[in-house]
This record gives sequence, C-alpha cells and structure tokens, in this order.
Amino acid sequence: MESIPENTAPPAIATIYADIRTTLRVPATNLVWRHIASFDGALAEVWRSVKPLYGDERVAGEAARLRELAEAHPLIPWHVRELDAMGMKAGDIQTVRAVLQNYDQSNPVNLIALMALVASVTGSADTPPVPLRKSGPQDAAIVATLPPLIEVAEMSPETRRLAQRLNDIGLPLGDRELIAGVPRHLAHWPLLLEKAVDFLAPHATEISGRIDAIQASAWTAGCALARELGPVGPGARSAAVATALRQFTSDQFIANYIVKVRLLLKALPDSNDSSG
Repeated sequence: MESIPENTAPPAIATIYADIRTTLRVPATNLVWRHIASFDGALAEVWRSVKPLYGDERVAGEAARLRELAEAHPLIPWHVRELDAMGMKAGDIQTVRAVLQNYDQSNPVNLIALMALVASVTGSADTPPVPLRKSGPQDAAIVATLPPLIEVAEMSPETRRLAQRLNDIGLPLGDRELIAGVPRHLAHWPLLLEKAVDFLAPHATEISGRIDAIQASAWTAGCALARELGPVGPGARSAAVATALRQFTSDQFIANYIVKVRLLLKALPDSNDSSG
C-alpha cells in the first residue's frame, strides 16, 4: 500500500501532517493519513472536511467509549524484570509506552471521524441523530520522539511472522497485507513483539468480540456526526479515497488496534517499577 512518509513528505503535505499531529496532540501521523496523501490533493480535502470533528467534545466522549469497549477482563500485567531479561531498559519501556499512547490517543478519534466521512458520502447519516456522550478535558499532548517505522522488507522472516501474527489475532483468517503501524513500531523490539503475541493470542475470541463492538459503536457515532463535517470535495469522494476509507474503517485496521493497543498498555509495567 502506497503512502508518503513523514520524513520525505513535500512541504504542502508536511504542513498538513503537522496540523494533524497538533490537532490530535500526538507525535506521529497515522498511516491512514499517509496513505490518503498518496492520492493527488486528497489529503487536503479529507482533512479539511473532518478536522472540525476533532474539536467536538462528543467525538472525545465517543472515543473514550471505544477505549472502554476495548478493555478485556483483567489480564496479568508484565513485570519489569521480564522486560529487563529481554534486554529492555527503562528508556525502552518509556518509548514503547509512548508508541502505544500515540495510537491509543489517535486511533479512536480517527475511526469516528472517518466513519462520519463514510456516512456522509454514502448518505448513511442518522435522521434524527442519536444522542452521543460528551467528554471532559481534552487529552493531554504526548510529547515524545518515536522511532521510525520499520519497513516490512527490512524485518527478519521471524519478526515479519510475529508482526503478521499480531495483526491476525482476533480477525477472520485470510490474506492481509501487513501495513499496520503498531507491529512496525514494535518490530524494534522483536522479543517484546513475541511477548505481545503470546499475551494476546489466548484471548483471540474476546478480542474479536470487542473489535466488533467498537466497529458498531464507531459507525453509530459517525452516522450521528456526519452533519458536522465541513464541505466534502470531489477529491474526498474519489474512488481511490473511498477504497482507502473502506480499508481503514474495516475491522482489520483501526478497530483492531484500538483493542490490542489498549490491552498492551495495561500489560506494560511502569519503567520505574522494580518491586515484587
């Protein structure tokens, strides 16, 4: 899947990427935006249309609901000694936490906003809109420097297998292109990636159910918020962008990692925790 990386984006696209990061208060631009940027002029139109939603407290409230839906029954968290045995130091744990927080903060609001765009262009907006939850304070900014995404071609065969396995947990069997950012970030720590797979795999059925619940909730919210979008230009309605939106609003991408990221954040120990 073609995309325009942050570090090689031309000035006009880099400016939009910066606005997306500032608006979401995160240090990295998600793949959905980098992929849409590969279609001439589409990123500016899509972002112009959905950006007003990111200041809507109802979107923040519904995003919080999606995070709640991602919570599985209590799982046994990892101990810092387990990660230390893998060669991970406090700084590594802090970086992994920042990576996961980046996705935890951005994925739910992105999914709702993109669902609203899909509802708008397909004529699926609710009449009348359903009542939505309102949020409290805005999410705090995540201030961190994240490691670069590792390209699939740069992974060892075993790391690629683990990354694909992380993608597949809780999803129907089938061939899927490995594009998600989470495993490409976690591939910097192959032993941690393996631990994440072993941690989540026994809960595949529950993860699947939570992905479905998030999909349904996000679609309901998107339909209710579709009227709040800015003007949707022809570039945002193009066949290529419509295909991208269908891909990223399917259960295989954003909803998938809303669940898995939330669970991994719960498992990750504090980098300063040496008790026990």
